[in-house]
Amino acid sequence: MRIGYIAEKQLYVWEDGKTTALSSIRYQNYLATMQSIHDAKSWKTSGTGAMFTGAVDNAPVDPARIHMGLHGLVPDPAGMLYAVELDEVGGLYRRDLDPAAKAEGHVLTRQNLHFGGMDRRGQQLAMCIGSDPMMLHLSILDLDDNEETDITDGDTTECHPSWSPDGSRILCSSAGYARSDSGGIVKLGPYEILAYAPAAGSLDTLCSNPAYDYLVPREAPDGALYCIRQPYDDGEKHDNLLKDIVLFPVRIVKAIGGLLNYFSMRYGGEP
Repeated sequence: MRIGYIAEKQLYVWEDGKTTALSSIRYQNYLATMQSIHDAKSWKTSGTGAMFTGAVDNAPVDPARIHMGLHGLVPDPAGMLYAVELDEVGGLYRRDLDPAAKAEGHVLTRQNLHFGGMDRRGQQLAMCIGSDPMMLHLSILDLDDNEETDITDGDTTECHPSWSPDGSRILCSSAGYARSDSGGIVKLGPYEILAYAPAAGSLDTLCSNPAYDYLVPREAPDGALYCIRQPYDDGEKHDNLLKDIVLFPVRIVKAIGGLLNYFSMRYGGEP
């Protein structure tokens, strides 16, 4: 059995009890390019002129200053297909399983492309992608011709896409945004489970409850639906109504006492 996974911004393959770490060649090349650009401008930060102005900078490019994220990994005849985001560019790449490999295949690259997971069935890749990391939408990429088909849109965000065992539908988690009167986003609603059937072009809701988030949906061969269900948290502080009722008389007395104390200090000079 062979298992590929991502941990701490690193690709890994586990097979027969052995774990092998694989670097993202795209990331390594990007880091080398940034270092080359830095070195090309080194005349500005080296020499007596830079020492005089205090602009000396001989340090190499700090990888921590580069935004790098791995957000998807699926099997591929070449080894694996993975999604990577580097600063303002996102893309899909094919990587073989040789740790010493120096090159990898390019599938897709786009400015401001963000990923929320993906799942593959044959040459059809289900992805949750978008130009805004807060609004990722379900899309299908045909790996034969790189043609994309957008499935969802609007003030929602989708994640965790997965094909059903028979390939008849794609499951994903989806949540909608609430906006203020001025148009700004104020809240993300609870995640529900959607099912898209490519043959019929239909999109249906399978699970929805305002009290819960439904995440990482998977369909078993027998049709059973599995997911992670967790209490929905809207990020707002909810006071305990019973506690408020019990403490209401106490708060009234404190308010009256505070008011009397104010007048006593203002007009009598004593508390």
